[in-house]
Amino acid sequence: MKGLFAAGAAWWLRKSENRQKAKRKGEQAWNSLNERDERAHNDSQGRRH
Repeated sequence: MKGLFAAGAAWWLRKSENRQKAKRKGEQAWNSLNERDERAHNDSQGRRH
């Protein structure tokens, strides 16, 4: 039972670590997307005026 628990804990830790990495990667992608949108928005506003 103890071995099973240890294996489960190790799996959960690895899984949560991967989730954190994926979350960070997703946030970076989201931020760069938003930056690009803002830049395009500002450019179009600048041209309009």
